[in-house]
Amino acid sequence: MYIIIFLQVFLKYLKLHKRKGNSVKRNIIFITFIALYISAYTHSYTEDGWYEEGDVTFNQRIKIVLENPLPQVHLKAPVIIRAEDLPKRDFDSIEATIVDPTLEPQVATEEEKIRDMGYALGQEKNGHYLVCQLDDIDFDGIWDELFFQVDMPPESRKTVYLYIGTQHGLYPHEVHANIACYGKHLMPFWESKYLGWKLWFPTNVDLHGKRAPMLTASLEYQPNISGYSMPREYGQDILRVGNTLGAGGIFLAEFPDEPDSLSRPRFSFGSAMFDVDQADSGKSLFDRTRYAYQVLVNGPIRAMIKAKIMNWVTGEGEYEAEQIYSALAHKRYSTCRVKFTKFKPKKKRNVRFGAGIKQLPGEDYIHTGPGFVCIAGDTITTSTDKIKRFMGLAMIVPEKYKPVYRATDAFQGNHIFTLPVTRDLSYEYVISGVWEDGRLHTNFGGWKEYIIRIAEEINNPVKMIKATLETRKE
Repeated sequence: MYIIIFLQVFLKYLKLHKRKGNSVKRNIIFITFIALYISAYTHSYTEDGWYEEGDVTFNQRIKIVLENPLPQVHLKAPVIIRAEDLPKRDFDSIEATIVDPTLEPQVATEEEKIRDMGYALGQEKNGHYLVCQLDDIDFDGIWDELFFQVDMPPESRKTVYLYIGTQHGLYPHEVHANIACYGKHLMPFWESKYLGWKLWFPTNVDLHGKRAPMLTASLEYQPNISGYSMPREYGQDILRVGNTLGAGGIFLAEFPDEPDSLSRPRFSFGSAMFDVDQADSGKSLFDRTRYAYQVLVNGPIRAMIKAKIMNWVTGEGEYEAEQIYSALAHKRYSTCRVKFTKFKPKKKRNVRFGAGIKQLPGEDYIHTGPGFVCIAGDTITTSTDKIKRFMGLAMIVPEKYKPVYRATDAFQGNHIFTLPVTRDLSYEYVISGVWEDGRLHTNFGGWKEYIIRIAEEINNPVKMIKATLETRKE
């Protein structure tokens, strides 16, 4: 059986190899995946066998069939399953355990047994658990989404099981989100161990570069120290946002004949081109655009912040919106869901949604593709040290939204996408960044290749194609 599985993966690799040409990185990924297969299939397991952990057994489970449409391996693929798409929803987070039956069963080490006490992982049978979480997005006390990550072979289907019942184990947090009083105003932070994001300006994202994988936001907001002058091992703020869209921001294109006219929550006040920050306008607080923030989820593998925009008046319309930013474990990007809860343009004109990122100082490289832009330029390592370092920014808007790209000089220079207004008044995008000290990509070639791969994954996500409730037979 192992030989057949190996040949299936090898044939898919040869097809991809022929299609895209030779690549050292691709060969490394292939070898890594073969190692995963060897580890997965050299132990004895029964795919339909029921998972056990120590003295814990289960009587109910949901069989979930996943599909990866890409002709490439998708490691740590994010999987989001809505509660209404499962045959059963009546259980809580403590009762949910996702198991990959192809993985090697494990047991807590002696050190972990001492550390975790009664929560230590008992000896597993028929697979190994995947860290998962049930997230209550609308705060009604009932979970809305199941989230976990899984390794998927190319162009493949995989069966995992959602077991319903209590299991042992403690999950270290790989992500973090919080709202803190930072610089004398409330500010959301969200981060993975590879990148951090924050909203110094309420709708335009700032970026924190990491020098080593770690969570650092609390080390910035608890002592309230400048992101530009944090201790070196914690990384630092690597972006000057100013009046730009920063590492990611939204707008409306209310004037089809004026493509450089961006209506933005922070600047719009009675006129779409009002270019003074409302905080400096002298207008009453009650007349300005207002903002509110909420931590939806704080790990262990997905952290989510909601940012509400209220009383957004452009002179051409009245709007309100919610943005949900997510940091994912093992990922170097953040996702953002945008949902307009009020959308009242005064005139029936071709208003379009919009999102974008700032242009970088010394911007040397720009690469665009279907629904994405990847750029590289310079950053300053500290406020006093003027040494320039390589950095990059990227934005991905899924192709299903039919985004149109352009560069604009408006608001100090930005790369923007506009897209048709959707029926449900919502859309999504992805933001990412890189810098020289992060040691991930120190040149534009590697950075571009990474974003092209992420864009493919965003446009072709791993999805559930079937879910079946099963009861254990005595």
